[in-house]
Amino acid sequence: MTLPLPKTPPRIVPPSARRVMLKHGLPEPTARLIAALAYGGPNNG
Repeated sequence: MTLPLPKTPPRIVPPSARRVMLKHGLPEPTARLIAALAYGGPNNG
């Protein structure tokens, strides 16, 4: 029997992470998407 996994609360993406991605030449929407994936996955917005 497997226990249901607890839902993790959505995390706030630190602005510095987005700034680093923008500095590397990624467009804002892409940077936000990657940051969201890196900081909690698609389900956590």
